[in-house]
Amino acid sequence: MILIGLLVVLLFFPSNLSAKRINFNFSTIVPTVTGYVEVKGGSNRNHYIKIKISNLDRIEKMECSELTYVLWMETDQDETENLGQLVSTPVLFSSKLQVTVETVSSYQPVKVFITTESEVNVQYPGQQVVLTTDRF
Repeated sequence: MILIGLLVVLLFFPSNLSAKRINFNFSTIVPTVTGYVEVKGGSNRNHYIKIKISNLDRIEKMECSELTYVLWMETDQDETENLGQLVSTPVLFSSKLQVTVETVSSYQPVKVFITTESEVNVQYPGQQVVLTTDRF
């Protein structure tokens, strides 16, 4: 009976078993920032991507002329996709800032990184990479 219950749970929640969690590397530009990327494969071949980052300073505190942070994803098709602007928000009852992004892509991510940019809708990443994962 327990075995049947376990099999039913596995049939209804297969994407939880394929979750992959990748930590961001240490950043020399913003040394206090930490975070991870979590990727789950779905039954419809989409990839559910969750990014969580803590202690990402507001862009105004950076010593650069750029105006925003942009999140990027390298895909298994050797393309780089702009996932959008990152905005840090305060954590309740804390001075820490955090960012959480959840998105879906039909492409398999192989690397995620953040750059500083002069505008949100840029087509290619700029030179200053603030945070990155290794290829996974």
